[in-house]
Amino acid sequence: MSTAYKVGTLDERVKAQLAKEFQQRPVGHHSPELQRLLNVFRGEPLEDKYVLVCRQPHKEWVLGQVSGVRGEPVKILKDQVFTSLDDAEREIFRRRWKKHMGSALTEKGTGPCPEPSRRLTDQNKDAR
Repeated sequence: MSTAYKVGTLDERVKAQLAKEFQQRPVGHHSPELQRLLNVFRGEPLEDKYVLVCRQPHKEWVLGQVSGVRGEPVKILKDQVFTSLDDAEREIFRRRWKKHMGSALTEKGTGPCPEPSRRLTDQNKDAR
């Protein structure tokens, strides 16, 4: 019997630990819990999925987005160029985190925090 790993059921403390673990070591072996989370993030449908494109081996990577249509080129995000593979992996992690968790990571990536626009929306809702 297989069970689906549900990222939405993780409590905030666990989320913070997983984010911190990834930020400290984005490439290499991960704890089983983080690996399950990465499997969900990396196993998403291809449409609009973020990928890394290596422009110069071991020197430069750029963020791209896959269309999900076979034969169509990867859309290169020209303003997202990295000279460190770790930094490039962290950026993809932040983007996938936001998509799956519904909130952004803090500046240093040590845990989740609500999006400023989302906080403003929630405050506006309470004011009504």
